Amino acid sequence: MELSVQEHITQSANKAKEEEIAKMAALMEASVIINSTRNLEKLLRIIMQSAEKVMQAEASSVYLIDSSNNELYFEIATGPKEEEVKKLRLKMGEGIAGWVAYTGESLLVPDASQDPRFAKRVDEKTKFITKSVICVPLRVRNQIIGVVQVLNRIGGGTFNKSEIKFLEALASQAAIAIENTNLYEHLEERAEMLNKELKDAMDKLGFEKMRIESMIKSMDDAVVAADREGKIVMLNRVAEDIFGITAANSYGKPLADVIKDRSILENYKVVTALKSTAKNEVKIKRGNKEHIFAAVFAPILDDRGEYAGGVGVLRDVTEIKELDKMKSEFLNMVSHELRTPLTPIQAYSELMLVRNVSEEKVKKYADIINKETQRLGSLIGDLLDLSRIESGKGLSLAIEEFDFKSFLSSVYETFRSASAKHKIILTMPDKSEKIKADRNKMIQVMSNLLSNAIKYSPDGGNIYITMTETEDRVYVSVKDEGLGVAKGDLDKIFEKFYRVENEKVKKIGGTGIGLPIVKYILELHNGDIEVISEEGKGSEFKFYIPKVK
Repeated sequence: MELSVQEHITQSANKAKEEEIAKMAALMEASVIINSTRNLEKLLRIIMQSAEKVMQAEASSVYLIDSSNNELYFEIATGPKEEEVKKLRLKMGEGIAGWVAYTGESLLVPDASQDPRFAKRVDEKTKFITKSVICVPLRVRNQIIGVVQVLNRIGGGTFNKSEIKFLEALASQAAIAIENTNLYEHLEERAEMLNKELKDAMDKLGFEKMRIESMIKSMDDAVVAADREGKIVMLNRVAEDIFGITAANSYGKPLADVIKDRSILENYKVVTALKSTAKNEVKIKRGNKEHIFAAVFAPILDDRGEYAGGVGVLRDVTEIKELDKMKSEFLNMVSHELRTPLTPIQAYSELMLVRNVSEEKVKKYADIINKETQRLGSLIGDLLDLSRIESGKGLSLAIEEFDFKSFLSSVYETFRSASAKHKIILTMPDKSEKIKADRNKMIQVMSNLLSNAIKYSPDGGNIYITMTETEDRVYVSVKDEGLGVAKGDLDKIFEKFYRVENEKVKKIGGTGIGLPIVKYILELHNGDIEVISEEGKGSEFKFYIPKVK
């Protein structure tokens, strides 16, 4: 009987570990692929094949919305009926994919044949038998542009609800790929447009040239144009700012005499020599910071197809790149944080398998495995919350009225013995106060703040929970005596993925998503949070929520 319990714990822990590592590996692989190529078809195909592998599905597909016809078409389809499927289109709202695109809600269908939304004509045309489906919306900047779906688990059986979250996260990676590709296509189209307009300006001169110069000056992208001799003929205000020059002092001068950036000059040389468009990224130092620009350089050809000059269009993508970097670092950090609880789970489960362990030790090891599993579950919960927030779906609230003083006492009892090095002190008014809120979400807020207070005061000390009130608000303060936060980090501490650049803090670990989720939850409750801190002197996080009127 004892061995049976041990085996059950071990098998459950190992299965959970393998599934989560496979999903995290798939997400990290998708992130790497996005930064390695701009071939959209290749990107989406690899991402969907990864989804098939992890979810053990027979087929998968990406539909995009054709807004002009209010239809969905297959951008990518994998599986045995790939070529037949690509010929089909669905009306918005038709079939499971059409329903998800119309409503924006993810959908799990265990048995497609019994679902009235299922479009049978697709199976009839392709001779494919759809059994079970997971379909999730594809969003770019909160706008639905299509859907992602996987079909039929290999070997039978159906998908489960946890796989919806994984597919949603993978869909957000696919959306990044689509957005990045559209960015470069947009820049190329703009460069081609400028190419044509500048050619006309050189032919017509006069009013047409003045009109185009006015348009280019108002653009948010930098534009630099040179004639066949390499002399500057066009320069807008954004380019002036980037290169630290003025148009008045630059016109008619050789490009190399005015712009000293080597990468820009090399790209113009390539365009001159090959008479073809060049697309890449260039780095330009502005002040004390190096900026990254997505750049398109295109030749200007006359009516005979002869080279007449070149134009370059540059867009500052530094913030986008920094966000990509932060996301990559975040994935690496999450991978580490997932391994931390998994290591003792695996170690103690294997120990119970290979040794004849006493009943007392079985209980001890099971308790450790249970705590680490809860820790793992909390981390995965935060990741799923972040995924919903990032996708634009937000978090749903189950509002109820409850006594906040009793609630706070319950939280205190849960954490009072959480650390032997810390003493938690609770101070509350005599009077009880009613609030309307999502109890579980408020537990998440308090758990995050108290866990941080314990984690970031590694030498121990007091942690103060203080409840105060005004006429229409209830305030709660969580104050520790720990490492504190430097002044320069205070404004960024509630930003997604942000981690304080401090060696002591880095040693402690963390993902940088807990506090942003806390702030988001409080704002959903018409509340807010602030931090008061000084490096080396501890931190105080103070939030409020409205009273019941």
